[in-house]
Amino acid sequence: VMLFLLFFVPLRSYCGGRHASTIPRCVVITNLIIFLVAFTCRNKFLGENYMLLMILDFLFILIIFVVKPQDSKSKKMDMKEKTECQKIVRIQLLLHFLFLLMMTILKNYYSVPILFMVHMVQIVLLLIRDKNDERKPEIGL
Repeated sequence: VMLFLLFFVPLRSYCGGRHASTIPRCVVITNLIIFLVAFTCRNKFLGENYMLLMILDFLFILIIFVVKPQDSKSKKMDMKEKTECQKIVRIQLLLHFLFLLMMTILKNYYSVPILFMVHMVQIVLLLIRDKNDERKPEIGL
């Protein structure tokens, strides 16, 4: 869980995306995500299929790389902020990829499901929009 939070919180801070409408709802959703991550990472199937997870995770990294940081009702960003955040997100993703590569070379595969979950959760938060928000996620290099 600590490794998940170590990678997820900075990425979430600069990537943006959907936010809960109230603080209690945010706390509940955050705890559900952490529980899901802990449960998923203990799953034997994931532990044995790290190559599949690495391929999927690489695709997730690419998706996050091309989707611009998203603002929300509670946190609006202008283009300058989005550009700065996008640079930081790309550096973070590069570091995630290098960490994943290093762990694979060292045959330390426990980190693969954790990073897989970090990137999967962030994609969901980027792509899910409020019911009243008709804007589409911004994509671009």
